[in-house]
Amino acid sequence: MRKRVTLTFILLASATLLGVGVAQLAPTAGSDDGTDGRATLRSLPYLSWSAIGEQEKSLQGVTLHLPGAAQQGLNVLPYEHRPGGRIFDMDGRTLLEFEDRRQRPSNWKLIEPLGGGEFLVLASGLFAIRSDSTILWEVPVDYHHDVD
Repeated sequence: MRKRVTLTFILLASATLLGVGVAQLAPTAGSDDGTDGRATLRSLPYLSWSAIGEQEKSLQGVTLHLPGAAQQGLNVLPYEHRPGGRIFDMDGRTLLEFEDRRQRPSNWKLIEPLGGGEFLVLASGLFAIRSDSTILWEVPVDYHHDVD
C-alpha cells in the first residue's frame, strides 16, 4: 500500500510541476475524445528532470505559486547533482538544509522524515541524519527508489 501511495504522490507531484491538472490525470468514463488520462500520465518525464528554455535558466525559487491550487505544507527534496537536500515552504523559502558529512558523500535519492528532527536518507547506502546534518547511523546497502 505504501508503494502505491508513494508512486501516486510522485506522479501527482510531477504532474503539478509540469502544469498538468489532476482532472487531466483522473480516469473518466465518458470523455469526449475517448481517453481516460492515462496517456497524459505516461507522457510525463521522470520526476527529477525536465527540459527548460534559455530564458528559464536564470529563474530561481518558486516562479509560480497559486495558493488555492496547492495544499499548504513543506517540501523535502534532495539536490539534483550533489549530496544533500533541503526542506522548503510553498513560497520557496529554504527552512532547513542538509549536508552529507559522511566519508564518501554521494547524491541523495530520497529523504524521508522519521520524526523528532531525524530523517532517513537513501543515497549510496541508507543512513539516518539529524536536522543539524549529524549522521546517526549508516548501512552500506544499495537500494534504488524506496525503502519500507
